[in-house]
Amino acid sequence: MKHQFSTSGIKAPMISCSGLHIGFPTEHTANNVVRDLSFTIDRKEIVSIVGESGSGKSLTSLALLGLLPQQARASADCLRFHDRDLLGQSYRDWQGIRGKRISMIFQEPMTSLNPVLTIGRQMVEALEWHEGLNRKDATRKVLDILDQVRIPAASKRIKQYPHELSGGMRQRVMIAQALTCGPELLIADEPTTALDVTVQSQILGLLEQLRADLDMGILLITHDMGVVAETADKVVVMNAGDHVETGTVEQIFAHPENAYTKRLLASVPRLGSGVVPNSARPETSPQKDAPLLEVEHLQVRFDQRAGWGRKARRRVHAVEDVSFRLGRGETLALVGESGSGKSTLARAILSLIKPDGGTVRLKGRDITGLNARLMLKHRRVAQMIFQDPYATLDPRMRVGDQVAEPIVLHGLARGKAVARRVQELFELVGLDPAWARRHPHEFSGGQRQRICIARALAVEPELIIADEAVSALDVTVQAVILDLLKDIQQKTGISYLFITHDLAVVEQISHRVAVMYLGRLVELGSTQSVLRSPSHRYTRSLLQAVPVADPTRRPQRVQDTSDIPSPIHDADWQPPAWPMRQLQPDHWVAEGDPLHEVVGS
Repeated sequence: MKHQFSTSGIKAPMISCSGLHIGFPTEHTANNVVRDLSFTIDRKEIVSIVGESGSGKSLTSLALLGLLPQQARASADCLRFHDRDLLGQSYRDWQGIRGKRISMIFQEPMTSLNPVLTIGRQMVEALEWHEGLNRKDATRKVLDILDQVRIPAASKRIKQYPHELSGGMRQRVMIAQALTCGPELLIADEPTTALDVTVQSQILGLLEQLRADLDMGILLITHDMGVVAETADKVVVMNAGDHVETGTVEQIFAHPENAYTKRLLASVPRLGSGVVPNSARPETSPQKDAPLLEVEHLQVRFDQRAGWGRKARRRVHAVEDVSFRLGRGETLALVGESGSGKSTLARAILSLIKPDGGTVRLKGRDITGLNARLMLKHRRVAQMIFQDPYATLDPRMRVGDQVAEPIVLHGLARGKAVARRVQELFELVGLDPAWARRHPHEFSGGQRQRICIARALAVEPELIIADEAVSALDVTVQAVILDLLKDIQQKTGISYLFITHDLAVVEQISHRVAVMYLGRLVELGSTQSVLRSPSHRYTRSLLQAVPVADPTRRPQRVQDTSDIPSPIHDADWQPPAWPMRQLQPDHWVAEGDPLHEVVGS
């Protein structure tokens, strides 16, 4: 049945979607993965689509931009943008819509940004194409937008390539790029997944401000129910491709009707609860014998070269004088904003980046800066789950072969035993073993993250460095994975260095917390002491910015117009010492305060 939208006396919505079906038909079946989805988006309205990974959220957003995979088929009673039938647009028609009238923040920035073009060139190109601006004016506008999304030293960053930025920085660039031409509709697919809570709050505040200033509608796809509660006007709930519930944000949170919606809300981790529904909080204390990992005065710097002779003019102080220990059976959470050096620190620990100073000891042996051949035997002990799952999976290999690869490489099994181990690992992380024959592009972002977790667990390591391992997962799957990691730790005594920006997850899974800012540790202590009695003002700002899954407690966001701190300094700059002062037996805080330094000059 066709749905009619009357224009007499009632203004038609900007987006009208009714009876949308998206499938990947085969010879014998339609194989629909989105079924009978309906919703509308008005100007200045924020509509959020929530649901588990694989429920069809991202495919729905791609249908609104005409970017569905070639083998996909879409049909609808109505799918319109104003008076345009989105299922009937030609390639030339889409050129005038995408980026200008409808823009999108994609889920995985590393695969969405062009690796051979600088950040500035990619953003300037859109303004030249859609707005007709000259290079100078376009560059000036790009710098203004990068400042709005809180990217430090924007004039330097526009000359960098995507691989030179952290995951969170790339995410901010994607947001800035989507906002460049002031679209009427912004589709935001997990826009704050890789961002810490302080930057997330700033970005959400910016989107709300632009929504009002530009009469912009927003389709927000996220698994963070705190973000939904603080931002959305209306919520659409999807489960396994089915549209199960729609309502105002107040209705959905206060009076959910569908059983799936109730389960989704019950799985939301809440900071301060101390307990999660699946008991993911560590119940065992780490062993008190010799630490598994010792990091002492680690330092990583990157030179920025320019001019004749490529002389180092500036220097990025990515990791500066970082020291900590990680016990056997212990989980240490490393938190801090994007660009603070967390991922660089993780890579330096595993010799994926050569440190400029300091030492790293694994099981008492110095592994600082070892080459790939010498590090091979240590890879069995320490594995890493990387932040961007799509960028770390080989697109040409079946995912089952990629999970099996480390098992074969380390000689842990042969023949059919390898296949059995891969099947066990897929079941362990909640994936169908039959999917092992698929390629990475056939999975959702959350499913790819689970594949990376399975691969890290394949060699039964003693240490896993998890870089935002659950950031791409919806709350129900996140709860399952946290419970899985806890169970493995209880059974095997494995240790985790858990890099995350989600402080509710930190509270649930970690024994201790290290807070990182501008390449330094500013606070270190037990989870309870740091979260209950934060001493450093940066730690307090993180806790104050945590989104609350309660739409009746929406914050009043104020855009920060202060100078943006940066770890980039002149090549001859020497960082001041920040000695750690002990507050309690299990709590230390940095004496220095980076907010008082002259940074990013």
